[in-house]
Amino acid sequence: MLSEREIKLNRVDESTPPRHAFARLQGRIKNKARTAGIPVTYAYPEYTSQACLDY
Repeated sequence: MLSEREIKLNRVDESTPPRHAFARLQGRIKNKARTAGIPVTYAYPEYTSQACLDY
């Protein structure tokens, strides 16, 4: 029988899609952009969802 701690560690967060789905989407966007001749750059994900306060 699993302990309560083991159950919490094995629990899947259903509110976010699996990481492989994001990787697949990223790859498709990269391929489409390259086909269209658009350069692809990546940004660090930290703080990218915050609003800019510099108006």
